[in-house]
Amino acid sequence: MASGQQPKRPAISLDYKRLDVGQGLVCTGASASGNTFSPLAIQSVCEMIYIGPVTLSLPDGPLPEGAVLIDGCHIARVGAAVDIKPPPGSKSFFPPQSTLSPGFLDLQLNGAYGHDFTTSPESIWEVASRLPRHGITRFLPTVITSPPSSISRAIEVLRAGPPEGFQGARPLGLHLEGPFLNPLKKGAHPQDLFRTPDQEPEPSWLNAPQVQMVTLAPELPGAENLVRALSKRGVLVSAGHSVADEKTAHESFEWGISSGTHLYNAMSGLDHRTPGLVAALLETNRASAGLIADGVHVHSAMVRLAFRCKGPDGIYLVSDAMAAAGLGPGEHHLAGMQVVATESSVRLQDGTLAGSNQMLDANLQKLLAWNICSLQDALKTVTTTPAALLKQKSPEIVPGAVADLTVVDRQGRVLACFVDGKDLSNDGTKESETHGTS
Repeated sequence: MASGQQPKRPAISLDYKRLDVGQGLVCTGASASGNTFSPLAIQSVCEMIYIGPVTLSLPDGPLPEGAVLIDGCHIARVGAAVDIKPPPGSKSFFPPQSTLSPGFLDLQLNGAYGHDFTTSPESIWEVASRLPRHGITRFLPTVITSPPSSISRAIEVLRAGPPEGFQGARPLGLHLEGPFLNPLKKGAHPQDLFRTPDQEPEPSWLNAPQVQMVTLAPELPGAENLVRALSKRGVLVSAGHSVADEKTAHESFEWGISSGTHLYNAMSGLDHRTPGLVAALLETNRASAGLIADGVHVHSAMVRLAFRCKGPDGIYLVSDAMAAAGLGPGEHHLAGMQVVATESSVRLQDGTLAGSNQMLDANLQKLLAWNICSLQDALKTVTTTPAALLKQKSPEIVPGAVADLTVVDRQGRVLACFVDGKDLSNDGTKESETHGTS
């Protein structure tokens, strides 16, 4: 990934008010300075929670037998479990042989639980309330190729903010996957709605702060100007649904493209005489690559190859989940198109893959089951690596940080997920122990 390519985004800030000792903090909201986008507009009072002993996933490496104390919405203490004891009145979680990580971030999520963000952006908050059960605390709702009115509706949903009393994962902005895609790699997108950037050099959403990521094909006419304009505003621009050759791909990295959307899928492939976008993404350190590791989109051998080329700092996992995710096999819809879901995949009637019915935690588990990398490196692909691409402050387990945390076992299965200090992984219910006041 290139450094210094894009201006830093306004940081999301949280305001807290101290209550009585032992009662925690009140989280009174969040805002992005300089615009009206407020991804979090909730009020919640959280209690003191002790997590340990667990392995802590820290920036300088794992800390075995560690502990974290959550006071209200923030992390109060971090260290060795022998040095940090549960305070009187606190609730404790003792997950055996587990790891505490920053909350997961999914940069490509089209919908889930029967909801499709492209046709029903109002469902973003409903889906967001269920994402913590998969370890996700932040995400980009993804709108695929659709009429401009669909994008406008999605922007308005985020501008208006969540419903009163909302608890769930934070949408950090929109990922627009289309309409500037190549028909030769259309995937499950409606080709009749495709445009080229020279036809629409200044789309209506160009300056909308809610748009945080855009996938486009860099070989299309007018792509360079649009990429430069988006990059100047701080938008993450990603190459995808593209037949770009290696030369064009490397040129696009100079313009400001710093990512590839679902590596290997819907892009010019890896050929020994005509290396395409895949080759360019694998060999460059100026762009990271999103990867769907669901066992259907990409063979495990190609996942291993990607990690050997780029490592966990250059690969970020995405779910590419759509409405069928979280539900059983059957017929569903993606952007108005009928799809058929089996236990493991989702396809159009012609057999074309149409997103995934597996969530981000399932991808993490596949990575570990295939012995691609260590648990610590796998966690980077769903935490620090995607956060760095979005120019978000790197999620860390440090005192003072917002308590957005995920607990996983050795197989990557989610045991708990805290958003603003509250465990929302199982409708807020987990077995715990409350310590007495004396």
